[in-house]
Amino acid sequence: MSVESYANNLINSGAVGAVAVVAWNGGMWFKSNNWDPGGPDLVNAFTNKQSVVVQNVKYALMQVTEDRYVAKNVQGSGAVVMAMVPPNKGLVVAWASPEAEVTLAYTEVAKTAAAISKVI
Repeated sequence: MSVESYANNLINSGAVGAVAVVAWNGGMWFKSNNWDPGGPDLVNAFTNKQSVVVQNVKYALMQVTEDRYVAKNVQGSGAVVMAMVPPNKGLVVAWASPEAEVTLAYTEVAKTAAAISKVI
C-alpha cells in the first residue's frame, strides 16, 4: 500500500478527521484535502516538545514522549496527535474532533506510522 492509502484508511477508521504525513525536513508526503497543518511547524513542535498552532488554532501540549505527541485546544477545538514514523523518517499527524477519544486516535495514528515506515 502507499502512504496515501494508509492515510486514507486512518481517516476512514473514524478515529480522526484529518491526516498529514510529514517528513523530518517539513515536506509533506500526504495531507488531507480538508487540512493544511504546516509541516515545519509540526516537526518543530514534536522535536522541541512545544505547543503548536495549526490553521490559526493553538493546541496546548498534553503528553509527549520520544515517539508520541498529544496536544489539545483549551477552547474545545479538538486535538492534534502525532506519532513518529520509525526510525526517524517523519511523522503521522492527525486532528481529532472534540468528541473523539484521543487515546483511540493516538493508537490508530501510531499503527499507521508503523505501517507507513515500511513503504517510505
